[in-house]
Amino acid sequence: SLLMVSGLVEGSLKPDSPNYDQSMNELTLAIEEGAKNSFNVDLAKIKLQTANSDKNSQQAYIEEFSKIFEELLTIFVEQMGDLEDNLIDIGSLGFSDQKVISSFEKASGDYQHVYDKLAQIRVPKEWQPNHLGVVKLAGELSQASRSVVKGKDDPIKSTAGLNKIVGLWEILPQITEAYSRKIHNHKLNPEKTIFK
Repeated sequence: SLLMVSGLVEGSLKPDSPNYDQSMNELTLAIEEGAKNSFNVDLAKIKLQTANSDKNSQQAYIEEFSKIFEELLTIFVEQMGDLEDNLIDIGSLGFSDQKVISSFEKASGDYQHVYDKLAQIRVPKEWQPNHLGVVKLAGELSQASRSVVKGKDDPIKSTAGLNKIVGLWEILPQITEAYSRKIHNHKLNPEKTIFK
């Protein structure tokens, strides 16, 4: 995100910039590299299934991806809706509260399910850096939620997990914007996606 902001301020990430393609390639490589070193998520173990890069394959990808991304958003919004009550329970009853454990255990499992789906989808080559970023996000959300489940044994890691979950809220609009922009740049049809 810092590279993205820097590129926007400097101008190389504006679509009309002559360095736009090179800057986007460098940014996606940086995102991919960052994804490999994420919060307990080993993306090196993921062997993405590749798809052709023709327009039809890209269209099929964004439509399939959109459904999974919408599922991720639904889980996240639900988790954020429960967060205030969970924080109150943690504050008064600690990380061992069964309601808190159940809530974060469910979220962790749901994120893991999304992560597994994302790892199995066929991805055109030019979408792989974006896709890996979302795989990373789902994995981080699952791991951060799992850390809260184990809060009784490691409250420091659980607190870091809570901070991570809240911090990832800011990434979702950036992902949505990046996909919308790329769909537009590749002249794909967003009508059957959430990226309209």
